[in-house]
Amino acid sequence: MNLSEYQKSKYSEVRNKLYSHYLNSLTLRTDLVISVAQTTLEKIAKEGNLPDDLKSDLGQMEEKLCSTIDLRKLSVRFLEALARLLQFSSPKDVSGIEKILFQHLENWPQYIATNPRLLSVDSIKIPVALLDIFYLLPVNNPTQCLDKMINCIHILEQLTSTRRSRPKIVLFSPYRKPLLKFMNKYPDISIRYFLEKFSTELCNLYLFMLKAEESSELRGELLAQYDTLINITFKYSDNPRQEDFKYFGIKIIYTLLENGEIIPPELLNCLVDIWKNETKTKIQNEISIPVHRIDEPRLLCECFVRSCKNGENLNLIYDMLFIFTARSVVDFSFLL
Repeated sequence: MNLSEYQKSKYSEVRNKLYSHYLNSLTLRTDLVISVAQTTLEKIAKEGNLPDDLKSDLGQMEEKLCSTIDLRKLSVRFLEALARLLQFSSPKDVSGIEKILFQHLENWPQYIATNPRLLSVDSIKIPVALLDIFYLLPVNNPTQCLDKMINCIHILEQLTSTRRSRPKIVLFSPYRKPLLKFMNKYPDISIRYFLEKFSTELCNLYLFMLKAEESSELRGELLAQYDTLINITFKYSDNPRQEDFKYFGIKIIYTLLENGEIIPPELLNCLVDIWKNETKTKIQNEISIPVHRIDEPRLLCECFVRSCKNGENLNLIYDMLFIFTARSVVDFSFLL
């Protein structure tokens, strides 16, 4: 049977049965079957022929998610199947899931505390699967959702490090990848959130996200909104933490250059102004600079070196020469 024959109305019942089978396949364990089902449903979705069974299946899974008061009944398989179905859903079909997900995440630490025998793998995989659903949802308030996700992740990371009897595990935190997916979906909102809601912990988290291989969209949006970065971090007025904001701005630019991005001249000019007007004085008075900002001159030099690598801005080399006449605890041997 060719495609035109198959698409005739008299075969609608056959088509619906096949569509229903593809939807059910999304809940199976076999990766190959799931992959084929997803590919087929994507093609069907492009034609606008998704069956009514999708809405019914979503409704049943949302009802199960709502009724799962006992978190022991949650499974990674169920949550992953829900995420696959959400890829083909419409916003009106999934309006209540966001609230339920946060309820489960907020209750998770208490559940872990009362279930010490829970496998450490499951104690991590289930909240990761919960977090991995948010970027698929049409949230009404992305800023509020982002704030809640970060708070939940902070608690979960502390909980994970406590259960492992180690210091904070952040470099390999599995909870951050779902957060990055959400931030890539709302890059402009994410940028303003981290720049305006300033704290050391949030700064470190944002820099961590910018370094990720999957954050090219986030870095691209940040470069497109470089004026926002300048206004918040460099064009300060009477902010009592103006030096911390400035240092954060320098680290963001350093991270962008470190990941191969080409920064606009306006951002580079901000660094040059700091170097010419402030750095010499800071090096001469290093003893009064907080330890966490002591490497600011080194970061500036590394930014200048990376900016010169493409044969442009060579005048920056001459601006850096005075560093060899200054005494500093910072290691500038990379300039040699």
